[in-house]
Amino acid sequence: LTRPNETRLWERLEELPRANTGRVFLTQDSGRPSGPENLFVLKVFDAAHGRNRRFVEVMEQESVAALGFQHPFSAATIEAATVGERPHVVRALVDGMPIGALLDAIRSQQGHLPWEHVVLLGAQLFELLTAAQRVDPRSETTRLCHGHLSPASVYVTWAGHIEVVGLGFGRSRSALPVGARQLPFRAPELLLGESISS
Repeated sequence: LTRPNETRLWERLEELPRANTGRVFLTQDSGRPSGPENLFVLKVFDAAHGRNRRFVEVMEQESVAALGFQHPFSAATIEAATVGERPHVVRALVDGMPIGALLDAIRSQQGHLPWEHVVLLGAQLFELLTAAQRVDPRSETTRLCHGHLSPASVYVTWAGHIEVVGLGFGRSRSALPVGARQLPFRAPELLLGESISS
């Protein structure tokens, strides 16, 4: 997974709320001019994950497909690499908020998400997952797996569409213990200990 000629130098601008598997930073590519188009999210996995050979091996396999996947409803993966024993993933910054936080805010005002929005967001999620599960017969690319879709990984952008973060890294998550908060959102195959082939 270490690709020293391909990894960029990421300048950490600000630490964001911690993820359950590592630290998260707002970052920019130090080789490009500053500005909104040069803002990304860097997730540095905890050292224990870097020592987990199974996690690193599977992440390396998945990164090939994740790096090549482009869809308007998926936050693009920019880089997946290991520096020393610390795996990291860089993805596009999503201009919006997690759907869980949005629903909490709506509920706090005694409101609800209009059914038209529920249908639209559901259709977008279905379109994204259908595209991620397709296999291009001209390539060796495997289908992408999310592993868990939770209110924290599905964002609603300020433009009104969804963007899913972490798409394509579901199999590597199977090498990690399941956190109590993620348990209800974990793919059934992962919970049963089955291998995920699609």
